[in-house]
Amino acid sequence: MKKRMLSLLLAVALVLGLCPGVFAAGSSYADVLDTHWAHPYIEDVTEKGIMNGVDDKNFAPEDAMTRAMFVTVLARLSGDTLTEQTSFSDVPAGQWYSAAVSWAAENGIVLGTFAPDKAVSREDAMTLLVRFAGWKALTLPEGGELTYADAASIQDYAKEAVAVATAAGILAGYPDGTFLPQKSITRAEAAKILSTLMKVTDYTPVEPTEPSEEPTEEPTEEPTEEPTEEPTEEPTQEPTEPSEPTEPGKTVTVTFRGENGYAKYHGQKVTSIEVNTNEPYVE
Repeated sequence: MKKRMLSLLLAVALVLGLCPGVFAAGSSYADVLDTHWAHPYIEDVTEKGIMNGVDDKNFAPEDAMTRAMFVTVLARLSGDTLTEQTSFSDVPAGQWYSAAVSWAAENGIVLGTFAPDKAVSREDAMTLLVRFAGWKALTLPEGGELTYADAASIQDYAKEAVAVATAAGILAGYPDGTFLPQKSITRAEAAKILSTLMKVTDYTPVEPTEPSEEPTEEPTEEPTEEPTEEPTEEPTQEPTEPSEPTEPGKTVTVTFRGENGYAKYHGQKVTSIEVNTNEPYVE
């Protein structure tokens, strides 16, 4: 029974060891064990969304960082909202790194030509990182004298940045006392300098704020109703037309005949009178 149990445990251990999808306890990546020297730094930058794996399982800690990769992680570290306005002839529009390069150029972090696919040297990484810190107004100690065995091989433009980063403990040399300034910086080393910069400056990246949406309510419309009171209408009664003038009456002679042929006119008996046709009736 014990032999069977032992055989089963060995079989399970063998399967787990051969299965690349099973991560070490406390690790986000299959290729970064929790015993790896850069494990805490890689976990830190992953948790804060500054660096991602090369796929959903692996980080590739020993792979070299390209300039496009390094500028992209600095842009994420800034927390800025990025817009694409590339100003380099070797940075085509619409690439995954185009907006980050535009951001870095606009803020004076990258200068001259860019060469996105070129590996970032250790001295260039320090230069870009210290420029970022200056742009972000992060406090770093002043750089001292460079004591690396190969300090003379550090190019003049990078010496101050290397001295500042060294004084801050962001990146140290190798056990043999060299800095190897022209050596490509690895993804593990990049994770270390980014995580250490945040720690020594007490800096926490803020996710970019999305632009607020336009108000959904339409602006209040002007009243559409017409005034209820109509203006006073013109008088409906047509003006009275002036009456036509009455034609003048005619004078006629009235003669009374017969035995009683007379009439009283103004109290007197008359046998004939002249009257106007417009006069009232006369008895």
